[in-house]
Amino acid sequence: MLAALLTRIRIPGILGALFIAMAIHYTPLGDQLLTPEIQIPHSTTSILLCLDLEEGSRELAEFCKDCAEHWNYPVHVIHIHGDGGRYIEDVESDLSVIVDDILHNLRVPLVKTVKGLPEEAIVEFANEITSTPLIMLGRRKRRIVDRIYVGSTTSAVISLSPYPVLVLPLNTFK
Repeated sequence: MLAALLTRIRIPGILGALFIAMAIHYTPLGDQLLTPEIQIPHSTTSILLCLDLEEGSRELAEFCKDCAEHWNYPVHVIHIHGDGGRYIEDVESDLSVIVDDILHNLRVPLVKTVKGLPEEAIVEFANEITSTPLIMLGRRKRRIVDRIYVGSTTSAVISLSPYPVLVLPLNTFK
């Protein structure tokens, strides 16, 4: 219908597309179309924040804080500790710093550090929470070789989880 109107008043298609793009960009309607509010299922009553303590974890925690304040949800925090070179005490200390610095004014009933496969531990912990969680993860841009050999925890959690999963692209590149 719009294309017919533009043709009728003799405005070329490319120019019409430019007018529409400008109208979307410079009007309040454009703001609503370009920044929709995140809709979550009504059964969700808490957030499960999954932190790996790598670059971008603070950014993810900040986003989680904003969501928890907006929805008035408690935040459960989990970190899966690998068999790497860091001591568990150091990891728990770093995790508590993020929780104390960023999530200090929120309800944070559970902060847990566990060992195991991240995707399985995350889903298992989500099942232990008495409220239905929204699982919140960060996604980093990785080289193709890294994704082939290491895999993607985010993709696995999405596949295994019976709960909604919100993935935040982090601005870090490896």
